[in-house]
Amino acid sequence: MTERLVWDNALRIGHAAIDADHKKLIEIANAVISIRNPSKELDALKTAIHELTEYIKSHFEREEGHQADMGFPFMEAHKASHQEIIAEMNGIIRTSRDLVELGENLTKLMKTWVIDHIVKEDMKMKPMSYG
Repeated sequence: MTERLVWDNALRIGHAAIDADHKKLIEIANAVISIRNPSKELDALKTAIHELTEYIKSHFEREEGHQADMGFPFMEAHKASHQEIIAEMNGIIRTSRDLVELGENLTKLMKTWVIDHIVKEDMKMKPMSYG
């Protein structure tokens, strides 16, 4: 059984909307992770992928807006990391040979990206965050 991601207060950056987004991303990531047999759960996989791609776009827009509002000094590098994540996810969707591989690759991406990105990149906003 693949381990689910867990929201922890240590992941809070101190901005209510961004923290709520991160919680939602963990929820969506867990929907991907929970798909055990993508071939038999095709509708669930499609729904999770669609929700993930749409939510990531809106989250990144909100996060980048917050960064612009607060004058975040690492904004350009952070925006580039967002673009890398989207490119990696699109690459996985395009190049996975079958549904099982797609599910596995998305699970790996979610496990490494969601938590690692919050801890390593988004936490840089914490000293400047508000609300």
